[in-house]
Amino acid sequence: MSRRVLHLLATAACAALLGTGCTTVNDRPTVSGASAAASSVAAPAPTVSPAAMATVPVPGLPAIGQWMIAPDGQIAAWLGMSLNGKPFREPINTIFVDAGAPDAAGAKARLVDAMTAAGYPPRTGHSSGYRGVIGGRLESQLPEQKDHAFSTRPFEMDNNHGRIFGPFRGDTGWVFIGALSRENVDYDHVPPQHVYSSFNRARDELAQALTATGVYQLDATVPLRNAGGPNTPFTTGDHDGNAAVLRAG
Repeated sequence: MSRRVLHLLATAACAALLGTGCTTVNDRPTVSGASAAASSVAAPAPTVSPAAMATVPVPGLPAIGQWMIAPDGQIAAWLGMSLNGKPFREPINTIFVDAGAPDAAGAKARLVDAMTAAGYPPRTGHSSGYRGVIGGRLESQLPEQKDHAFSTRPFEMDNNHGRIFGPFRGDTGWVFIGALSRENVDYDHVPPQHVYSSFNRARDELAQALTATGVYQLDATVPLRNAGGPNTPFTTGDHDGNAAVLRAG
């Protein structure tokens, strides 16, 4: 039996158990459909932790947030997974600057088009509702569709994927930030789950793909000082603390 068939069977079992549609993201099902619409009153947004709001100065840009922020207001932690006994923190590792878009809507559209042309269209099967910080301001996620991320392949397969936040109007253009990562699918787990593979590979491959195919070109690499180490209580995997800066004219 193929791995894809095993995954589909596991997803079907999850749906039968919950009585609604679901997708497996790590080891937690994401519920959609009737149960998600049961409450007509939106809960108030949770308070964002001071650590999650941390920024660093980047020359020529507004202050850039160091972390992807989970829907609960804490630093995103790969849905509770750990590596070598340490919890994850998911770093910001890409910065996008659009000097040519006339407004925020145009900047969003140009970035989505560029990501799609580079082989990273919005795809379902990923958790959503994350945020990032630019210039001290919280910015919401692209893609805007629920349970979507920009991804190279369907979620049932190993993939590079990312979430992008913004835009913020800076002195040199519309600024976005992104958290890119590579994940593998663990088919030995029932239901199958996404497991961490690399932050650096995902960042570098996106920069190469955008430079080769779109209006965004790799311009620089800047330090964000957001890499974990042997003396930190958290891990950022292979992340080196740097962000790729991509610019569109």
